Amino acid sequence: MSSFRTTVTRAGFGALSGLLAGSTALAAAELTAAPVRPASGPVTVVGGAVIDRTPAPVKDFAIRTFGENDKLVLQLGILVLLTLSAIALGILALRHRRAGAAGVLLFGIIGGAAALSRPDTAGAADTLPSVAGAVVGAAVLHMLSGKANPTGSPKKTEGGAGNWSRRGFLTAAAATAAAAATAGAMGRVLSGQLTPIETGARLPGSPPARSRATPRYSSAP
Repeated sequence: MSSFRTTVTRAGFGALSGLLAGSTALAAAELTAAPVRPASGPVTVVGGAVIDRTPAPVKDFAIRTFGENDKLVLQLGILVLLTLSAIALGILALRHRRAGAAGVLLFGIIGGAAALSRPDTAGAADTLPSVAGAVVGAAVLHMLSGKANPTGSPKKTEGGAGNWSRRGFLTAAAATAAAAATAGAMGRVLSGQLTPIETGARLPGSPPARSRATPRYSSAP
């Protein structure tokens, strides 16, 4: 029973490591995109690339079903896939740290390729957010997975040493979460955005989003 609980705990630490690595990667990418070009963020460019390659009947269905929320649904779908992938890579990194980190880097390559494939691409500069985010995310996953899975004698995972390793992991995880939140907030401020969902491609033919500006009323009689 103790062995099963240890396995579940380790898997949970691995999943958390992957989630934090993914969150940090997206935050770093968003912060990098601010001075480069806000529309070059990985979620935006991947969403645009998906739209470019989506068959017309599927686009028409999405427009009829979601209307002006089509972009929101698309980007949330991408974030869900990224979340599941991050969890899987985090668990993988418990046994294969380099493979897990390489998986994060692969997503950076995909994001960079998607940026270059867009018709409005600004060139190689648009790949910087995806690549920078992936490098940061890979480093974070490599670091956290090492703390979540200490090597050495089995006694290291028992008693005081085990408690110390768990505290060390949770401390590093908390610091990573705070750094990711700060970087993401800075990126949104620098980009002049309220949320990262508010920019990006829309499905061709979708209705324009409603303006949130407060209507101005004329003072004339």
